[in-house]
Amino acid sequence: MIPAPFRSTYRLQLTPERDFAHMRAHLDALERLGVGALYLSPVFESVPGSEHGYDVVDPTRVRAALGGRSGLESLAADAHERGMGIVLDLVPNHMAAHADNPWWWDVLTFGAASPHARMFALTCPGTRDEPITLPVLGSALEDVVGAGQLQLGIHEHMLAFRHHEHRVPLTPASWALALRGADDPLQDLRARCDAVDEADIAAARALQRHLRERLDAEPAFAGALHSWLDSLPARDPERVLALVRMQPHRLVSWRRTGEGLGYRRFFDITGLVGVRVEDPEVFATTHALVGDLLERGVVDAVRIDHVDGLRDPAGYLDRLAAFVRERAGGPRRILVEKILAPGERLPASWPVDGTTGYDFLAAAGRLFVRPEGFARLVRAYALRTGLPLDFDSVTVVTKRHVARALFAFEVGRLARSLPTAPDGARLDEAEATEAVIELTAHLPVYRTYATSLPLTGADRRRVDAALAAAGSAATLPAGAETHLRAGLLGEAAAEAWTDWVLDWQQLSGAVMAKAVEDTAFYLYVPLAALAEVGDEPAPLAAHSDGANATATFHAFCAERRRSWPGTANATSTHDTKRAEDVRARLAVLSEIAPRWEAAVERWTRAHAHLRTEGAPDASEEWLIYQTLLGAWPAEGPAGPEFLERMDAYLLKALREAKVNTAWRDPDPEHEAAVQRFARALLDPRRASGGFRAEFEALAADVAFHGALNSLTQLVLRAAAPGVPDVYRGTELWDLSLVDPDNRRPLDYDARDAALTAAEREAPATLLARWPDGHVKTQVLARTLAARRQHGRLLLEGSYLPLPAEGSRARHALAFARILDDAWALALVPRWTTALTARPRAPLGDDVWDGTHLPLPDHAPRRWRNLLDGAVHTVVEGDPQERAALSVGALLSELPVALLVGEVG
Repeated sequence: MIPAPFRSTYRLQLTPERDFAHMRAHLDALERLGVGALYLSPVFESVPGSEHGYDVVDPTRVRAALGGRSGLESLAADAHERGMGIVLDLVPNHMAAHADNPWWWDVLTFGAASPHARMFALTCPGTRDEPITLPVLGSALEDVVGAGQLQLGIHEHMLAFRHHEHRVPLTPASWALALRGADDPLQDLRARCDAVDEADIAAARALQRHLRERLDAEPAFAGALHSWLDSLPARDPERVLALVRMQPHRLVSWRRTGEGLGYRRFFDITGLVGVRVEDPEVFATTHALVGDLLERGVVDAVRIDHVDGLRDPAGYLDRLAAFVRERAGGPRRILVEKILAPGERLPASWPVDGTTGYDFLAAAGRLFVRPEGFARLVRAYALRTGLPLDFDSVTVVTKRHVARALFAFEVGRLARSLPTAPDGARLDEAEATEAVIELTAHLPVYRTYATSLPLTGADRRRVDAALAAAGSAATLPAGAETHLRAGLLGEAAAEAWTDWVLDWQQLSGAVMAKAVEDTAFYLYVPLAALAEVGDEPAPLAAHSDGANATATFHAFCAERRRSWPGTANATSTHDTKRAEDVRARLAVLSEIAPRWEAAVERWTRAHAHLRTEGAPDASEEWLIYQTLLGAWPAEGPAGPEFLERMDAYLLKALREAKVNTAWRDPDPEHEAAVQRFARALLDPRRASGGFRAEFEALAADVAFHGALNSLTQLVLRAAAPGVPDVYRGTELWDLSLVDPDNRRPLDYDARDAALTAAEREAPATLLARWPDGHVKTQVLARTLAARRQHGRLLLEGSYLPLPAEGSRARHALAFARILDDAWALALVPRWTTALTARPRAPLGDDVWDGTHLPLPDHAPRRWRNLLDGAVHTVVEGDPQERAALSVGALLSELPVALLVGEVG
């Protein structure tokens, strides 16, 4: 067991090809890098072939394809020997609605009679009269059956329907109809089926066991049964329809989810079914394996996926914290995946160490964005695209859209169940539907966390603001605002309102995620660096000196130190839209906004001949140029693999934006036209004559200054309050885009070579050849070493901003961490295009022009830079002036510094 919080974490994406044994082979390199804990993607049994593991089918077993429990225990033992902990990723909100999920299979077999029915968030009883609706068909049931596309067969030793990749069981009470007319050797089975009553689950299970035994023991019987079932759809489609109608489930087209759905989903994904983890028995069952791993010391900490999807997040976390303490013999680190909206804070009452770090990603990333440059980009983008100047207007529109298009069933249920107001007033269904949509669209956060009414505190303020905004927009039906205020904010709300708000809170988070993260971030991209989970492309402070952004960052860090010192500092995750180094590059565009705006204007005119029937549109073209810049290889030309990655990215980006094409209603011609346009830009025979040279010159400048931003991110991540979290493979420049691009196989040999270079070569040497990424590896390794050597100082130390003074002061950001007599000091540059030009890094006093860091009187007078080994002494000035450190001296070998004070 490794105590938590750890000095750092390193995310590993496990797959059948990169399993526990594969990761064990790389532990030595991770130890050399300085990793404090392995943060594993989900390890539970999941859908066969899953590349991510969030589609769990059995949380009581470690996934066999990863090496099973013994493989996990071996990985943990080897990690523990090296002083590294294990963080387990838990998925309490949902499981895969898949044939390999034994609990789900049993529910589909027996409906409400299944003992596993309580596991899932069903929206209907699961009887023949009120079946569980399954939107798995490609078209209407009658059309599918008529075309012979609903097959019958055997799955898990049971009779089952087959439709493409889907398998759905036939309840044993319907087997008699399926076998009617069958001859030997099926007559005995048919006779047994005749004796099974729909209500007799014991007899049905006995029939299941009998069939299993005969299928395993009698090949001739198995062959005859397969043959009979295979031929039945073509021989008797009416019987197939009758069989469908006998089930405790109902098969419908995937396009009909708005009309009915038998269960709560994860977002709009019908292949993932909500779990009722608020039920103590369900919690105990789904967490049994986790408890055993904690008790045996295999696991040292847990990360909770999608906490906002739970019915009662606080209740779940209270139960989890008590469970972890009991099973582990003491507290362990608990992190939650929680996306905080601007101005939102993690509930102080939650018994957790913090979040997975998207708030840090946003706070650090905004330091690189020049406010006046961003404002110029927003104006230029709005002028070209016709989109609004403010992001809030966009999100209200996209939330309305996804509420209607993706969550019509959930909205409809809430509308039909909306209680009467305390005075007895009611809204009709149409009015209630609009009320639900408008309340959800104007809520400024993912969700509220009420468990009783009336709403209080921050929840009350946010719902009040949402209702006021909806009322001002004149989009609420008459009387709806009064109705919702009385029910949610009034003192006389009935118990039915509490049940209603618990349901609504689960929907609002899903709508926010799909409307913002998976729509607006692709639709509205004036500066794609800000279109990121945890952040938003919204206006920044208008002060060109950056004082506002700097002060905001310092306030953020001070609060982090006070409230959540063990929270994660992340800059890339498996869910980010763009890797940390892509965003670091794109932020540079805010520094060179006039140059970028003029370039896009020229390129747009020059490439008019490449557009086909308006494809790409203006926003899509703006995004293409940004994506090319952000992902452009740091070394060498863009080859065929790059073009394939761009094709895949653009397809996803176009469909997520939901403007000219969408996942549910694709336009292949538009998609292909946009992909052809992007490919043509990189074809000298088709692009404008001067484009490639101009683009590559701009890309080189952006990549250089983006690399400087990336090094700054590394130092901030390690030195700021919180625990640095490293996404797999980001030891080198990571120019990946949204998943699955960010889950591509890693070149471990290249990373081993980079680590060797980082250990052997001088910082100045690696900086000079920055495109190979080895300088990033070195700075990462040395900042992680700092966390190992000065762990308490960087975890517990107080936070002190150190404002720079001098002509370049606005380009320097510095702060100290202090614990007793121990000091650490971080110093990083900002907006480096104004300091220097490629290939010269912003080093030395001829760049920094006497800029210095005044220090408190009690600060150390001697400092050692942990990144380059240099020792610096405080410059004692005039008696009336404070002692200071020269920024140019501190940044003479590398453009970033992390120092510790030395005594004597």
